Amino acid sequence: MSSNFIQNKLYRNSAIAFLKFYSRILIWRTGERVFINSIPKAGTHLLTSIIEEMPGMMNSRIHLNVEDVSEYKHSELALTNFTLSKRKLASILDRVNGGQFITAHLPWSEDLERMLKERNFKILNLDRNSEAILLSRLHYIMELKRHHLHHQLKGQYPDFEARVNALRAGFPPSRLGPGTESFDYILDAFKNWKGRTEVLNLTFEELVGEKGGGDQRSRLDAIDRIMTFLNIRSDMALIQKVHVSSQDKKTATLRAGRINTTS
Repeated sequence: MSSNFIQNKLYRNSAIAFLKFYSRILIWRTGERVFINSIPKAGTHLLTSIIEEMPGMMNSRIHLNVEDVSEYKHSELALTNFTLSKRKLASILDRVNGGQFITAHLPWSEDLERMLKERNFKILNLDRNSEAILLSRLHYIMELKRHHLHHQLKGQYPDFEARVNALRAGFPPSRLGPGTESFDYILDAFKNWKGRTEVLNLTFEELVGEKGGGDQRSRLDAIDRIMTFLNIRSDMALIQKVHVSSQDKKTATLRAGRINTTS
């Protein structure tokens, strides 16, 4: 876990609110508006660290989970109960300026994809080996005390194996906190982002590069594909610059950033 990991929710929210305000007032910016989506723990910060280094691109600091754009307020099993609020989503999307990107962990729906396309968002979807996602999710929950599943997972399940199995099978709410859907249910909710004709699909494994146990050529090729998709003119010198400047960036939630399933 990064030493920058922020346990204090008030401090974190205050910092993010300031950055959101700053990005919102930059109404003169031009360039593509970008929507980056992934299943949680697939490597969002790895991808955003790359795109932040591309000419003309800026992080809007807006991140969407299902509870942010749900028609109804649910405190547990949010994915099962999710109904997209088109009003809430439109209000948020319309605050993103040109040359900015927004990140999200939202399951695919026809309405969501249609609203993004109507606003000319470029859509990127990130995936990762499913076992790596599951174990990364476990580490994240256990190391972040403010996570809504932390107290139940720690209190109800005594060891690593029991906690992995609990996340795989899902578990109901209890006096210790909310529950979660089965891992297969979560994977199924996100699978339809793959293969969409106007979505650029990427994987953690191709982006992570040699330092993360991957392939350097795959990382450079992926950076080139992203820039082409975002209509950013590129050459090998610029691709190399983006690669170098982004590979050592620290984030609050990125752990080892490796392909192996223990990261």
